[in-house]
This record gives sequence, structure tokens and C-alpha cells, in this order.
Amino acid sequence: MQNNRVLLDSNFLLVPIQFKIDIYEEIRNLLGNPRFLILTEIFNELEIKLNRERRHKFKLELTTSLKLLEQKKREIPELFIEYEGRNTTNIPVDDYLIDVSKELSRKLGTVYIATNDKLLRKKARKNGIKTIFMRKKQFLTD
Repeated sequence: MQNNRVLLDSNFLLVPIQFKIDIYEEIRNLLGNPRFLILTEIFNELEIKLNRERRHKFKLELTTSLKLLEQKKREIPELFIEYEGRNTTNIPVDDYLIDVSKELSRKLGTVYIATNDKLLRKKARKNGIKTIFMRKKQFLTD
């Protein structure tokens, strides 16, 4: 269980704000002591959403989620690892998450994608990638 890696999708970063749940602690309870990865493309996706969004409440959720992530990275830096790769082919972020997961699985062992996006979960399953998702305020894997 020590070698698990968890790629966080942008929608999953909103869970702590929307549902008042500490995703980092919950995932640690589920997997032991995983390492979290947040791709640059996920930050970019959140920034684009933040700039396009007109609803004040959602903008506040996005901003607060990013601040919480930075706080967690400062508090527990050993939980987070940087991924040096970049999406140079400009494929959709979900497809890039799948590609990175497959690459890291070959190199490092088990990689999960944490997402509540049903289509991304379906793509991940098709590619043999495990996912973490939330249902009824419970964290599950498939």
C-alpha cells in the first residue's frame, strides 16, 4: 500500500469545499499513505474556470479549493510529488490524466485517479486504471 499514487482531477479538488470533507485524510484512510499528484494542466483548467465563471459562489469555491490545496502542500509536503511531464500534444485533460496514469503505473506501481467525473471513471476502467470517487459522502474505489 505504500507505493500508491493518486492523481487528483479538478472536480475532486472542490469536494472539501462543497461537502466539508478532507479528501487528503479520507484517501489516506482508504489507501494507507499515498502520494498525491496534481498536474499543471489541472491547475490551468481551474484557472480557466475561475476566469470564465460568472457565479460568485462557484468562483469562491474554486479559489478556496486552490488555497486549501496550497495549505495542505505546506503542512504535509511529503504527501505531494511533482510530475515533470507536460501535455505537449494538447489532448483533452481527461485523456492526458489517463496517459499519465498509465505511464506512472508502469514506472511506480498502482496509480489511482480521484474524480467524480463519470466519463473519466469509465475511460479509466477501460484502461485498467483504478479510481477513487465519492458517493453519499463515502469514498470508494473501483
